[in-house]
Amino acid sequence: MTIGLERLMARWNTGSIAVSGLVSADLDRRLGLRGRHVAAILNGIDLTTLTPERPREEIRAMLRFSNEDLVIGTVARLARQKDLETLIRAAYMVVQESLRPVFILIGDGPERARLERLVDELSLRGRVRFLGHREDIPELLSAMDLFALSSRSEGAPLAVMEAMAVGLPVVATRVGGLPELIPEGRAGFLVPPGDATALAEALLRLGGDPGIRAMMGREAQAWAHRCFAQERMVTETRHFYEVLFSRGPL
Repeated sequence: MTIGLERLMARWNTGSIAVSGLVSADLDRRLGLRGRHVAAILNGIDLTTLTPERPREEIRAMLRFSNEDLVIGTVARLARQKDLETLIRAAYMVVQESLRPVFILIGDGPERARLERLVDELSLRGRVRFLGHREDIPELLSAMDLFALSSRSEGAPLAVMEAMAVGLPVVATRVGGLPELIPEGRAGFLVPPGDATALAEALLRLGGDPGIRAMMGREAQAWAHRCFAQERMVTETRHFYEVLFSRGPL
């Protein structure tokens, strides 16, 4: 859809919902929604669906991880927007530090073949594993030690919310709504997009210190349960429509 058509359609809107404050500001800038009601309402997740059916040790054994492996995972469509090339290049740097890392990429998409070739070029077979599309995300999250997201652009990704909700510290790029999701330095770290070195350094900092990982994991889980609950999203959305209807046509 062209920006001109978006602006034309926006003239007929009485209100809009954005999934983060940054997206809300972008809508206002691009579509000229000045004077119209735009609300930033974070996505919500069903926290009751994230409990794995099997113990972490059993899941890790099934995936052939040892107790010494540092499991770093991501859940993402294998597309250019997610910039998984940067994550793989960061993985190469992390592997050089001998922390026994294993990177798992959960998801599928048009970039898979190219990314698999890059893994071969960097001799990372065995250290970077492509798991494809999976339905057992809660169990796979429970097998991880930390979560990474290397996207070039984002709104408010559910994958990060779910990772935090199960107690994983997160290293992600400082794009879109991610700074609103992740309290930096408390629940994880934010790095510039496209910067494999910065991403690797943040992963190494968390990977090399189990105490910091545990502390940030607890903070991430507490934050997620406080801010990402589905019930909070429903309440805020209902309030948005109540205010909108009370004002009448703009």
